[in-house]
Amino acid sequence: MSSSINIIAFGRIAEIIGTSSRSFPYVATINELKEFLNVKFPELKKVKYAVALNKKLITTDATIEASANIALLPPFSGG
Repeated sequence: MSSSINIIAFGRIAEIIGTSSRSFPYVATINELKEFLNVKFPELKKVKYAVALNKKLITTDATIEASANIALLPPFSGG
C-alpha cells in the first residue's frame, strides 16, 4: 500500500486546492478522500464535484487501490 495518492483536479476544483495535480496522504475509500478534502479545503463543501477512479465516474463509495488514478471533476454541461 502506498503512503500517498495522486489526484488531478480540473476547473474550480483545481483553483480551490491550488494546483491541477497534487499528492495527498493515502486514504482507503472515496468517502474518506472526500472527508479529508473537505477538512483541508473547506471551500470544497460549497462546490459540487464528481470523482473519477481509474477513468470511471464514481457515484458511491469505492476502495482506492495504491496505483489508482483519481480525478476531481467540476460540474459540466454539454450541448
